[in-house]
Amino acid sequence: MGCGGYAAALRRARIGPFSVDDALAPGDLSPRRYEEGGPGVLSLDEALAFIPSRELSEVDTRLATNGNELRDMPEGRFRVHGGGRLLGVYEGTGDRARPLVIFPGAA
Repeated sequence: MGCGGYAAALRRARIGPFSVDDALAPGDLSPRRYEEGGPGVLSLDEALAFIPSRELSEVDTRLATNGNELRDMPEGRFRVHGGGRLLGVYEGTGDRARPLVIFPGAA
């Protein structure tokens, strides 16, 4: 057409597994709502479920809890679990994986 254009409005209704239909209104959020969970409130592990997961050995769990590099891990980004909980997100390149984020909590 040879002419410019623009969007007067744009609304993202979905991104990956997340849909605006599942969202809560800001007024519906409170510390108590987060504690109780339920529809519209995701755990950190649920929110990151689109990232592949890796269960760690006891030795690697201790290393990951302290933010250490891990050996013999997959390429790319992945969640690490150990001791029954989500420990963090790592990124594997070559022969090692480095932590991108470590989540605090009792190991």
